[in-house]
Amino acid sequence: MALPDTYLLDRNPKESKRLDSQHELMRLLCHGHLVHPSIPQNEVQAIADVGTGTGVWLQQVAESFPGQKREFVGFDISSLQFPTSNNHPDGARFVVHDMTQPFPKEYHGKFDLLHVRFLALGLKQQDLKATIENLTEILRPGGYFQWQEADNADLWTTPSTPSIRLAITNIIQEKMTRGLIVSMPTQIIKTMLSLSIPSTLNVNNAHATDSSTKINPVSWTNDLLRVLMVDTYSTHKHPSPDIQAYTGAFGFSYYKTLLHAIAVRKRAMAADEQVTSEDKNQLIKEAEENEHLITAIESEITGIVSWNATLTWIVARKAIIVDRGQDWMSANHPTAKSIAKSVV
Repeated sequence: MALPDTYLLDRNPKESKRLDSQHELMRLLCHGHLVHPSIPQNEVQAIADVGTGTGVWLQQVAESFPGQKREFVGFDISSLQFPTSNNHPDGARFVVHDMTQPFPKEYHGKFDLLHVRFLALGLKQQDLKATIENLTEILRPGGYFQWQEADNADLWTTPSTPSIRLAITNIIQEKMTRGLIVSMPTQIIKTMLSLSIPSTLNVNNAHATDSSTKINPVSWTNDLLRVLMVDTYSTHKHPSPDIQAYTGAFGFSYYKTLLHAIAVRKRAMAADEQVTSEDKNQLIKEAEENEHLITAIESEITGIVSWNATLTWIVARKAIIVDRGQDWMSANHPTAKSIAKSVV
């Protein structure tokens, strides 16, 4: 989750419970899918969950592959929310690592599937490109990269209320103050599309600087990542009868948690002896405003017809680099090799 002083929320049992509830809402919203339906699960043996938090996604994915030997690794900058060792599923382990820094070489090119979710509250704009490069490095050639993300404005109410609008404004301003990313899904896609294969390539474990004899059958370009899918899932008119209750409970908890975190930070800043009295008074005023907003939103709940949320689900695939004389179709589609053998 980027850096400790950047992450907007706490790491404690209460927040872990909220994260697990958030996971259940997202699973319900995505019709029960933990892995995007477009990703061929028979090609997935090693799975990484980066920014794993409580590890709930990784645990449930591991449980969805019973009797099949796979490797599951959860990474996070902090171990405070990791599950206890007796709750680790078979083949799973949890590792402390800051994704804004390169991963140890033992993980390079290792994973068939990389899952990332909800980094908007902990990843700085200045770290986004390096983070995506680091994440791509641990994918095998042709491996799949799925990222689920939402913006603060992607959680709204019907009807709109003054307190909710002000809460969203305050949260966005807080994110900008901390250098966090606004409009996260858009920035992720833009950054993914901007990455190119290095001029020095590694093909068959041999380096080559002449890229004219190399091709990338994933995209037929020099893109490092090919964005395969951008899906949006919305609670609005969702077929599940439980989705609205989940969204309402999550929505209020989300705003309450963030506004409280903002108020705590502002009061901590006001307590700094180096802060001028004028700035101190302003910080205390802003802290009180966010605290009062929590009460105001709670008083408006009875007038809210529905809480709505939208999730963006991005699926990308890492480049495969082969010599032009190689069987690029089998490299891109492993089933092509077995079909060719059966034909022969």
